[in-house]
Amino acid sequence: HGTPYDDAVRRRLRGGSLAEVKDGQPVPATDRASLRDAVRTVMRSRLDAFLNSEATLKLPSASQPDVSIILVLYNQAEMTYACLAAIKECLENSAVRIETILLDNGSRDETHALLQRIEGAKIIRNGQNLHFLRGVNAAAAQASGRHILLLNNDAQITQGSLEMAVQMLDADPTIGAVGARIILPDGT
Repeated sequence: HGTPYDDAVRRRLRGGSLAEVKDGQPVPATDRASLRDAVRTVMRSRLDAFLNSEATLKLPSASQPDVSIILVLYNQAEMTYACLAAIKECLENSAVRIETILLDNGSRDETHALLQRIEGAKIIRNGQNLHFLRGVNAAAAQASGRHILLLNNDAQITQGSLEMAVQMLDADPTIGAVGARIILPDGT
């Protein structure tokens, strides 16, 4: 046996899901769905408060970025807002210089209104859904960073995570990609 993380990885390799076990006990799917809905409700409230204010969200932006953060969007404006707020919070005072590229794949929710209130990002609007792969390629063509971070809008970076990834990539030229530890809202 090792750490809870090691145990979770072993469960995953055996085919179990990380979200299915907590404290050694199965977590019912209904509890996971309830937690997911609660998180989405909080994110929806934060988005609504932002859109009902006069505020803008100013993201860090460098002319010579170390990292180009790419988000391919299709609806889920509440998730996008939470993701962008985390970028601002975690990276506005970081030594890692970033640019953020947002590609909207023809969203039909509040994503358009949200993007109008974002400063410091390159915004690409598509009238149709290019889907993820073609959307990434279109956004990457606009990237000028030494590294690219593909970030889903339902993810949030944490303090120090991007700095650690850049440090690893810069320290060893044989490393081509770095992955992150994924922590779900229930802590698993």
